[in-house]
Amino acid sequence: MAVFTATVFSSLPPGPAFAYVTDVSRFDEWDPGIKGAEQTSGVGPGLGAEYALKYGFFGLDYTIVDYEPVVHMRMTSGGLLTSIDTIDVAEADTGCTVTYTAEVRLPGPLRFLDPLLQRMLDRNGNKAADGLAVALDGMRVYEHHENIDSA
Repeated sequence: MAVFTATVFSSLPPGPAFAYVTDVSRFDEWDPGIKGAEQTSGVGPGLGAEYALKYGFFGLDYTIVDYEPVVHMRMTSGGLLTSIDTIDVAEADTGCTVTYTAEVRLPGPLRFLDPLLQRMLDRNGNKAADGLAVALDGMRVYEHHENIDSA
């Protein structure tokens, strides 16, 4: 499994920052790896909402599986490549922090590709985190990545 986490500080209050970053249909505004994003089920972000995201030559369908307004959202995609994306927003003294974590898994026989997957996730994750910092008129404050052997 490959994991990438980045935290952005924003001077925005938690509510507006959460509303922006959890609007999955707008991910392509700040993540240069996403070439298109649209909501396919539901109205706005919320539990059960579904989205189609295009990454270059392939796409992933996501479903929001955990949603607590202004604080937390988790969405998952399935198929050959499984992705779990989590967004957490916390109040800070003069704004908020937004932490985005992406966990990407390949099925059993393809796990040998995890180191390559981690490098790709790091590269794309850093670009997305930089874009998110700009979109939230903020700055990155933390990043962490690791390759976890999920035996």
